[in-house]
Amino acid sequence: MCKESGTTPDMNIRTITPRAINDIQLTTLSPTQWTVCDTRIPRDDASSVLGYVEKTNNGYELMELSDPVTFHFCDSLTAAMAYFADALPRRSSRVQVPTLSA
Repeated sequence: MCKESGTTPDMNIRTITPRAINDIQLTTLSPTQWTVCDTRIPRDDASSVLGYVEKTNNGYELMELSDPVTFHFCDSLTAAMAYFADALPRRSSRVQVPTLSA
């Protein structure tokens, strides 16, 4: 189970294809830290990095690289992966699209 520590109001939003659990790759940075990537996006594209996970005394802290950056907490590494895979309902299954001025 994960909980979000903060939300932002929706702006201009469009739906994107949800990620599946097998689209998520964890890369170990240390015994307690991982980088979370979307395998559907080439590794040389910075947008493939979805965020980071760190094991804490109370579970797992997630840093989601969104605009703005948000932090979440999960009970397990599996729940953290599911969070990034959009397996759990959350607002980040949508993308904010900036409005360009003429």
